[in-house]
Amino acid sequence: MNRTSLEENIIKNNATEVAEAFVYQFLVALDYCFKLKEGETLYFECYGDVSISKEEQIEVKKYKKPLTNYSENFWKTLVNWLDKNFENNHYKKLLLLTTQNISSYSKLTNWNTLNAEQKLKRIEELIKNYHQRKRKSTRLLKYFEIIIKIDKNILKNVLEKFEILDKKPETSTLFKQISEIWGKGVENNRKVDFINDLLGFLIKHLQNNDNKKWSISYEGFNKKVSERTQLYVPNSYIFPNIIVNEVNVEEFREKKFVRKIGEIKLENEISPAICDFLRAIKFYTDELRYYNIPKESVKVFQKDVEEQYLSKRRQYINKFQFNKNVMQISQEFYYDVINSPCVFGFPNFTATPNYIRNGTLHQITDETDEYRWLIAND
Repeated sequence: MNRTSLEENIIKNNATEVAEAFVYQFLVALDYCFKLKEGETLYFECYGDVSISKEEQIEVKKYKKPLTNYSENFWKTLVNWLDKNFENNHYKKLLLLTTQNISSYSKLTNWNTLNAEQKLKRIEELIKNYHQRKRKSTRLLKYFEIIIKIDKNILKNVLEKFEILDKKPETSTLFKQISEIWGKGVENNRKVDFINDLLGFLIKHLQNNDNKKWSISYEGFNKKVSERTQLYVPNSYIFPNIIVNEVNVEEFREKKFVRKIGEIKLENEISPAICDFLRAIKFYTDELRYYNIPKESVKVFQKDVEEQYLSKRRQYINKFQFNKNVMQISQEFYYDVINSPCVFGFPNFTATPNYIRNGTLHQITDETDEYRWLIAND
């Protein structure tokens, strides 16, 4: 392999590792989002990798090599928490979360069982031993210099909270665990889609912030999970029985959708159309808020209604080329659309009554001048 190819491979491998680490960090953030308690907020890349308000600050590391006495990520993490701009008093715990195993030869094996004074002695011992080595890392020496100069009380305060969460699952395993634990209630064959959906939400949330930092509250995440869950659970809602009292047709004469039905001389269809129109409005304005249906899903249904109308209209325009009876073709067009079964269901309902589809369509024709039942002038 020539030098250029070797360099390209190194760059490619590094890019892959960075991408994998990025995805892993998001998975950890998602896992902690699910663990949020009422009133808590999760911060991403604001005060560290992942932070929980007043509780934990988590540094996320994804490495294959074991965690040893002089693994750079251990010392770098400690130095970051000792930075004067880092408010460690805001947190009860400072966690180094890593996929690494702590080496059996490492002085860090029982780290979490030590108190602050013992941890201080342990790192002082490690630093002293490192200085006796012939070959030394310039970067580690820099970290040690910073640690040595820190006020002992500040250092012990950080060390007391500092815990290592080692042997954390790799990306694929973590994804599977999140799907199984937090995907309860979602159909088994859709759990992966459900978790990917939430990951996409988090990533999009980050991309919408120029400084690449964001936060989400328990309430905000809980609302989003409720919305997305409804897309991945079996259809279970039953449409409410919406009653509309007898309508006075004359009160609606000036509505566009009424005039358009009048154009094709279907006077007897105006009253049922008004009823469907009012029932649909009542559903959208009064009833829909009681169901966890994402707004975008409602828009998809409304778009489907519109597309079905346009498809049928094209069909009857073609028929008009062979039958010039305007009223006959237009009335057939109307009855075909209004009486045909609703082939696309309203999201997460067991069955979609025609009044929802027809009422939605009357709303669309009322708002859009060019959508008519009369075929003749097309």
